[in-house]
Amino acid sequence: MQQSNFLEWIFEAICKFFEPKPPLILPPAPTEDDDMVELTDGWPEFDGPLKRIPRNRKEMVEIYGAPNVTYSRKGVVRISKEFAKRFHTVPADLLTGYHRRIYCHRDFSPYLREALRRAQMVAPGYKFERVGCFSPRHMRHSKNMPLSDHTWGVAVDINASRNRARYRKPTDPRPFEDAWYENGFSDLPESVVLAFKSVGFSWGGDWGLGKRGGYHDPMHFSLRK
Repeated sequence: MQQSNFLEWIFEAICKFFEPKPPLILPPAPTEDDDMVELTDGWPEFDGPLKRIPRNRKEMVEIYGAPNVTYSRKGVVRISKEFAKRFHTVPADLLTGYHRRIYCHRDFSPYLREALRRAQMVAPGYKFERVGCFSPRHMRHSKNMPLSDHTWGVAVDINASRNRARYRKPTDPRPFEDAWYENGFSDLPESVVLAFKSVGFSWGGDWGLGKRGGYHDPMHFSLRK
């Protein structure tokens, strides 16, 4: 009886040894969408020249300086010569994905360059045809409004003709929904917006999303909270 059990054990061992092993199943290769999600959700913190990103007008003056504006007879806003010393021109060859130079605040330019670089990584097919920056004026071109962040040279408007500001109705599509693009509200990919936000920019497309709607400006990115 013991010899029989031993022979059975030997037979089972031999069968297991020669039994074909199941094929090795590898996980699926990552797709381009997976790569984009990994980048936009895990951007490294950008170490720029600013101690912090300003949160309000008082901090903007503290961090970027006071523009000390004056007005021409026609009401044109002008910054002081002293404040203008804080500006410089960034050549086009330093702006990834853009073909024109930009005049802006010196402390702002490293953030803009990094935002464009990240945007080009995740949305290489998106074309930055026009990026407006320095424009001393009041918000929405109204003297009854505070000075625009463009006066400090720390905000950009991207492809304004395709991302126009408007008053958003509560029933209008929200950013990045199919209808948002189909109705011509914007052409900005979500990955571009996330790339700019990862560097510290706030986005005008987040405005007016409440129950009552409101002013909505998807072209606008500003380096303040």
